[in-house]
Amino acid sequence: MANRSLGLIMVLLLVGFSMSAKAAVTPLYETTLSCQSQGESERQALFKQGLIQVLEKVSGESGFERDEKVKRAQERITDYVEQYAYQGNELNVRFSADLINRLMNQSGRAMWGQRRPNVILWLAVEESNQERRLVGAETDPTLQSQLEKWASEKGLPLLLPLMDLEDVSNVSVTDVWGQFSTTLQQASKRYDAQIILVAKLIHNPAAVDGKPWVANWQMLTATETPSWSVTGQTQEEVLMQGIASTSHYLMGRFGQKSNSFSATSDKPFFIGVDNVQNGNDYTNVEKYLMNLAPANAVNIRRIDGLLAVFEITPRDGNGREAFLQALQFERHFPRMQDEVTSEVDLIVRWTP
Repeated sequence: MANRSLGLIMVLLLVGFSMSAKAAVTPLYETTLSCQSQGESERQALFKQGLIQVLEKVSGESGFERDEKVKRAQERITDYVEQYAYQGNELNVRFSADLINRLMNQSGRAMWGQRRPNVILWLAVEESNQERRLVGAETDPTLQSQLEKWASEKGLPLLLPLMDLEDVSNVSVTDVWGQFSTTLQQASKRYDAQIILVAKLIHNPAAVDGKPWVANWQMLTATETPSWSVTGQTQEEVLMQGIASTSHYLMGRFGQKSNSFSATSDKPFFIGVDNVQNGNDYTNVEKYLMNLAPANAVNIRRIDGLLAVFEITPRDGNGREAFLQALQFERHFPRMQDEVTSEVDLIVRWTP
């Protein structure tokens, strides 16, 4: 065992003990807007509109157009724009992540990290003839595009099941309508989703309140199963409300204000990673840890057999809590229960 650990340490010396931080690649600070021209006045107006959209994606919330600090930021909107480009009748804009985050802090809003849970939506629809069907990416591509667009506006990684032969064999409309969690959790594994969203959409043209569409929603997480209902005049309205409510709930659970941590929250802490069997494993583990948004530096501290202990230095004051929040969405690092020591904050298992 000692020879094996020594060999791994020699490999580590060759690849280096630390790496510079790499930001997770996400579209959170980018947006695309429809345009009619490439004129300066229209572009400035679209920049202001895009700022609101990006703030909503970063926070998962709405109402920024009424925020006085945001209004003042819009008065100097070009300071916030890093890059823009026209593509046909669309304007693509990328905003400064640092300035957006600073504006969020000034507004007292909570922020999501760039690592967000993948959400799969199992959607069943009952038409006015009381026939029920499942909605899938292959069977309803237009609705899929609409749902993904609405979710993208909230910074929510959403996907629909394919409803291919495998899905049809494993999940029936009754499973979704009855919200049978065990079946849906098993069927969702192929999609690498951390959050399962279940929706029953009912159309009742005879509704006396003028809102013939009803959607019953349920979310399946590792620890909670919140549920809610919405009504509306159109199918689009109740689906958009459901997506917005999902984003709001997840932001409340995972979003954090950078000034909510103590002044010592940027101190290093330690993560143990089990099942690191060779130098290639080490390189991959370090790469994944470095790509977590709150991490500024990752250094190997010691190796004990298959267990590698890393020292994590956070950035932006987000500290230990934000790093662990991001880590829980990495499928390569399932947590090992009851495996915490006085010198290690958390032990996870490397799963290639």
